[in-house]
Amino acid sequence: MNDLTGSVAVAGLWLLHWLPAGMLFRLGGLAGALLYRFDRSRRHTAERNIERCFPELNPGQRQELVRDHFRWLARGALSLGVHWWASRDRLDRLVRIEGVEHLRSAQAAGKNLLLLLPHFVGLEAGLLLTAITPAALMYKPPKNPVVDRAMRRARARFGARVVDRDAYLKEMLRDLRAGRPLLYLPDQNPGRKRGVFVEFFGLPACTHPGLARLADSADALVLMCAARITRHGFQLRVIPLPEITGTDVPGNTQRMNDAIETVVREMPAQYTWVHKRFKVHPNPDAATRGPGFYE
Repeated sequence: MNDLTGSVAVAGLWLLHWLPAGMLFRLGGLAGALLYRFDRSRRHTAERNIERCFPELNPGQRQELVRDHFRWLARGALSLGVHWWASRDRLDRLVRIEGVEHLRSAQAAGKNLLLLLPHFVGLEAGLLLTAITPAALMYKPPKNPVVDRAMRRARARFGARVVDRDAYLKEMLRDLRAGRPLLYLPDQNPGRKRGVFVEFFGLPACTHPGLARLADSADALVLMCAARITRHGFQLRVIPLPEITGTDVPGNTQRMNDAIETVVREMPAQYTWVHKRFKVHPNPDAATRGPGFYE
């Protein structure tokens, strides 16, 4: 994507953000049907993920889940502009936050806070949390500089400090110890050198251990923020996860994945199945012995 393409994409999102949520929902459904039909690469990735993670479903049920996922994926993409440019008043009307009392009580008790924000298609709704409390927000810089500038500006517009995902943990730790909650997005493949292998849906998944290490080093309380797109807006649930404590990094990383899996099973079509979550195998020689996970 060159600068011109990035500029067109950002302009398109800006124009779309003026549309009512119901219209974006319907447009997303149509766009998702087209995406499912023509984006064979992402469709194949989603099919393999869902086939392995939901063996209890029959082939027809799994294929319908894939179709449904692409509809939600497109709805999330078309709604990005709402979170990036809509007024605070409009966001307050569109985003319903449940469980905010967990956030308030933890802050009243002087707790350092890690806010786990898994990769559901509506995760940008989590930006509203930065309007409720000053926070740091981890993100992965897009390759296109125009999109990167728009994303950074949008994610910082309520006063959040935007932190590159590849920044040193000590930088994130400094925010936590200063009493600034950190929105942490951990559930994508970090690569063999940085990750640990724990289970996700019963499969070995290379997982970033940063949340477990930060929780221990900063003596932080972990809350999950699960985002869901609805027909009329967005829902953000704040869920306490007090069991992620202590020095057991693999165990706490597993507990994090278990907590994410529990919420994924509640709304399976809205998790980002187009990401190659299981691309890295625990045995580095496995790929030489036969087809890989996504072959």
